[in-house]
Amino acid sequence: MPVSEKGNADPAMLIADKLDVDGDLIDEKRITAETAELLLGRPLNELIAEGRAKTCFTVGQLLDSDPELAAKFRSHRTPAAS
Repeated sequence: MPVSEKGNADPAMLIADKLDVDGDLIDEKRITAETAELLLGRPLNELIAEGRAKTCFTVGQLLDSDPELAAKFRSHRTPAAS
């Protein structure tokens, strides 16, 4: 599997996980978005749109509904751009 030549500095870098038959992580590689699209057989923008369409709520909505969880992740949450 081709890996990103720029490593962590590549703005299009993704991490591909290799899982065993039980679903446990056994390896990971940094790959380009283009490599991911080749492996998945579809453009990432289509896959992202499909995933968003199947999600019944946003992370922000989840955190708004669970104050304890929100407190744990408050430092990682940024306000949406208006």
